[in-house]
Amino acid sequence: MAGIMGPGIDSDQDGVPDFLDMDSDDDGIPDVVEGSRDSDGDGVPDFRDEDSDGDLISDGDEGSGASRGFVGRSVFSAGAPPCKCLHANVCSFL
Repeated sequence: MAGIMGPGIDSDQDGVPDFLDMDSDDDGIPDVVEGSRDSDGDGVPDFRDEDSDGDLISDGDEGSGASRGFVGRSVFSAGAPPCKCLHANVCSFL
């Protein structure tokens, strides 16, 4: 559930904790793009919020990660350099 907070949380329930998940809310937009701000003021950071602007349309429906040049939900260890995912688990480092 996207609204749950904490360091060991798996917001999208994919079996990967958010701190290792490049797309914690599984909306197709990488966490590094969404950031930790709370755009709609609902107490959920954008990277965990399935509807970060609060307009009742999911971020995934409004604009996929693919349309922003990101595809896949690759997982790297904390502190990994930013990357552009071309296919699931195949990324080129920026």
